[in-house]
Amino acid sequence: DVHWVSELTNLLFKTPEAKHGGDLVAFNVWRGRDHGIPGYNSYRGLFGLRKAKTFSEMNDVLTPDVIDKMASLYRSPEDIDLFLAGMAEKVDPSSGILGPTFLHMIADQFARLKEGDRYFYENGGQVGSFTADQLNEIRKTSLAAVFCLNSDGIKNIQPLTFRPMSEVNPRLPCSAIPTMSF
Repeated sequence: DVHWVSELTNLLFKTPEAKHGGDLVAFNVWRGRDHGIPGYNSYRGLFGLRKAKTFSEMNDVLTPDVIDKMASLYRSPEDIDLFLAGMAEKVDPSSGILGPTFLHMIADQFARLKEGDRYFYENGGQVGSFTADQLNEIRKTSLAAVFCLNSDGIKNIQPLTFRPMSEVNPRLPCSAIPTMSF
């Protein structure tokens, strides 16, 4: 969101003798500019959102008050810094804590890491690659199983560990969580 604690905007890396510290938000904007990262509007277009010609055309992912702030800071939507607008996007609670632009960026990054790593465990055709049967066995396990197998204190856990407990994701005994057979 657009609210930052003062420890990040005024006191970052503050030494005891200094009156003020750094500003993480400003550092991220500067970093983006130093590295020549295109503005927010470029990424809107790249990830399937309509490129905005006017500030009001960003109302699909930004709230009116954020749009007003952006309009007071920038001459055009083309000038908006990626970090500021990306952090200010509306969040769909079912998809996490990020708006659509940063969700797309992170998904793209993970896909490229997976596809570009010839040693990624699902990539075949390499010396030592897993067989189809071995991959099917590996896919039976989950993060919940990893937690159960590697923790003395966890006796019950929901199968989808990053999702809240619910009727479709109840807390179960570790013995009921599927795992692979070695």
